[in-house]
This record gives sequence, structure tokens and C-alpha cells, in this order.
Amino acid sequence: DWKKEWGFDFGMYKPLFDFIAANKLRALALNVPKKVVAKIARTGLDSLSSEEKSFLPEKVEISAHKKYNDYLKESFDGHGDSPMAKMFTIENYLASMAAWNEGMGARIADFVNANPGYAVLVIVGNGHLMYNAAIPASVKARAKEARQATFLTESAAACPEKMPKENKDMASYIWYLNHAPKPEAAAAPVASTAATAAVPAVPAAMPAAAQQPVTEKK
Repeated sequence: DWKKEWGFDFGMYKPLFDFIAANKLRALALNVPKKVVAKIARTGLDSLSSEEKSFLPEKVEISAHKKYNDYLKESFDGHGDSPMAKMFTIENYLASMAAWNEGMGARIADFVNANPGYAVLVIVGNGHLMYNAAIPASVKARAKEARQATFLTESAAACPEKMPKENKDMASYIWYLNHAPKPEAAAAPVASTAATAAVPAVPAAMPAAAQQPVTEKK
């Protein structure tokens, strides 16, 4: 259910699915159901029913990576005094993110182990691969022979002349992208129609709750 589980404009992702279809690739849905991740954030891993646990690997490892956990804690603190922040503790928040990442990582590893020789392209938000923690670490633990490379995307406007030392371990590569300008509203009906039909650029950091597609080709 795209609208319920994701909710963002499908037009942002349609080029991705068109590419998969045109090149006869397979697409794998990786995401853990939103309601499962949300329940862990509210009441912890132990509160899950047997059915809810079936969406997760048997072992969910909470990341011990300091920089990645600092990033998650900063994200948690960013909720401030909002009602959402009062609904869960930092411990349950970290557990929910671990379950989310481990669920997706386990699905990737299962595919890699079952299909030796295939190349797999995983499209996720920056928060799921930063510092090669999260999904990359989950895959590494389950598919030890797999070789991985991660690309963290940023706006070209943020590209520094020299890479700061603290950024050098954020991913295998940091990819600075120029984004298409947003279409401007025009008074003429024809121009307005053209702007409406334009496909928006995919954001540099895709929102966290996507039903993430994976493409592979032998």
C-alpha cells in the first residue's frame, strides 16, 4: 500500500521503476512495515507479537557505532518537546532503528547469499548507510563474502573545496549532486501544464520510511 506505507509523490520514484522495467531487472521490497517500526519506538522490541516479529531477522543487533549512534541521538533530540518525543525513549528509538536497518539488511543478505555472482543496487536514505553502519553492517554480518560500496549523497552547493577529516568515514564515497530547479508557477495555461507534468528530482537524502527498491542484474 504505497499511500499508507510511504505516502510521498509516486512521480518522484516512477523513473526508478521505469528503469527497472525497461532493463528487465528484479525489484525487491526491503522495508519493514511502518507499524512494526513505530511500535518498537513506542514500547520496545519485547512488545512485538509473533506475527510482527516475523518481519525481522531472528537476531536484531543494536549498533555500537559511536558516530552513527550520535547521529541518531541528535535526530531524536531534534523532536524536542513534540508529542512524538514524549511517546518513546531513546533506548526504544535506537531499537526501532536497529530493527528497521537489520530487517532491510537481512533481506539484502538473503538475496546475495542465494544468488552468487549478482550485483545488487540498494536505494535507501543517507541515514540507513551513514558511516557504513546500519544496513551495510547488517549485510556484512550476514553475507561475509559480499563486497560493498556506499554512496552518501549531498547537494552540490554543500561541496567543500577540501573534504573535512570528520567526513572521510561517512561512506565509501560522498556524491555531490546538482538538482533540477523546482518548476515555477506560470500564468500561461500551457506553461502551467508543462510545469505540472515535470518529474521532480529525487531528494539527496530520501525520506527515511521508503519502501526501498533494490535492483539487480547478473
